[in-house]
Amino acid sequence: MTNIDNVQIKNGLGLLEDKNYEGAIEIFSKAREYYSQNNSDKYVSISLSLLGMAKYLNNAGDLKEVLNLISDAKYMAQYSKDDTAKLVNEYAQGTICFGQGNNDVALMHFENVKNLGINSNDELSIVGYA
Repeated sequence: MTNIDNVQIKNGLGLLEDKNYEGAIEIFSKAREYYSQNNSDKYVSISLSLLGMAKYLNNAGDLKEVLNLISDAKYMAQYSKDDTAKLVNEYAQGTICFGQGNNDVALMHFENVKNLGINSNDELSIVGYA
């Protein structure tokens, strides 16, 4: 996979920033399908993390569904051993924890984002969001 794969993810991140959660959900859902078919564990993980976060922000899924997506994404990130996938998953977990009022846990996840961003290539510029 190449940097071209980042385009779809970055478009979805832009929609999240614009609070177009339904559009982001659509992009991340399609991305998950595409990357699953192309056996890219890294991008499947990233898509799952961002899909879960977008559904949470849009109230489009129940909390159990969202947490299952985030959990699957965390497993895929660990399996892929990719720092970007781990970074995105930490960001999604932090955002959800913050939304649930678990500020101390959210700050821990955001600190992990910062640390991963310092120690690796933050190809999606997630540290700026966190």
